[in-house]
Amino acid sequence: MLVTSNPESTTTLTQLVSEGRTGEIQLNKTHYLLRIGENVYPLANALDSYMDFLIDICVDVRLNDVEYDKYYQNPKLLSKTLYGTMDLWYILLRVNRCSSPFNFKSRVVKAMHPDRLDMINKMLNLSDQRLSKSKNLAYIEEMPRV
Repeated sequence: MLVTSNPESTTTLTQLVSEGRTGEIQLNKTHYLLRIGENVYPLANALDSYMDFLIDICVDVRLNDVEYDKYYQNPKLLSKTLYGTMDLWYILLRVNRCSSPFNFKSRVVKAMHPDRLDMINKMLNLSDQRLSKSKNLAYIEEMPRV
């Protein structure tokens, strides 16, 4: 996966992590399922409708050799390092235009600055409000097992 970068806007992972997070993800409910009768289908990530905005606020992060080896095909670990949760691994895949973790192998990755977690919380709260109005949607952990 080739990600184009602008050298002036590129940062290192060490710089990004050292600047720290200004908050924590408040809702860990990021994926929806759709129930139609007795059938349950995976539907979407709660942040899908905000993807264009998320891509716009990302910065390019250049990984050194050690970081590249550590995060090669492992967006969950990078999500945990950057955001303190693995729940945003899917967002790292999407903003880097990867269809699976096996495609996550660039030396320059796009990532949201960790101080933007407050915006993610607002987006998840808006998605939560929309979800509460629907009788057929539920979060994965709320869906009964069949």
